[in-house]
Amino acid sequence: MGFVYGSVDDDIVESQMGVIMKRVLIIGETPLSHSQLATVLRELGFRLTNKNFQVACMALNHTGWPFTDSRIMYPIYPWVGPVDKPINLDEVLSEFKPDVLLLVGAPQIFKWLKTFEARSKYKTVLHTRFITTPIYKELVELYNVVDTVVVNTKFEKKAIESSGVTTKVAIVPPATNLQELKNPARR
Repeated sequence: MGFVYGSVDDDIVESQMGVIMKRVLIIGETPLSHSQLATVLRELGFRLTNKNFQVACMALNHTGWPFTDSRIMYPIYPWVGPVDKPINLDEVLSEFKPDVLLLVGAPQIFKWLKTFEARSKYKTVLHTRFITTPIYKELVELYNVVDTVVVNTKFEKKAIESSGVTTKVAIVPPATNLQELKNPARR
């Protein structure tokens, strides 16, 4: 149970992000956690895998190389190093070879992206959420280096767009997938 990415039509994720994804590396906290963002990350991985995308996750608070488990349909790589600089990022990228970096979480943990030299090799999508304004200069700079910023509400989209962000901002509202709740195989 919990929030999942998208609404009635799963294709909204692809169309709103404006990317055609092939190999997606989701970067954020571990999908094995019980937080709301971990649930978003887990559901994104599940949905993309079910649509035949190759998915992997690079996760904070995770150990193992790569971890596999029957509960998660894709490999999970550890985020080694401090929260603001994954020192094993190049190694994960070299092994998994993604086309898209899908960053899910608080934008402060992705500050390293601004100085990541290989960033232009990947389509970068940042899913974030917040409830306060103003949006600080540091975050505006981060939002402007990704290809798409995904938020959950019109308030967030308007706040980001009015802060000087020039990157595309898409709204993908969280929704409860009632089919998932009815499917005993997913419990």
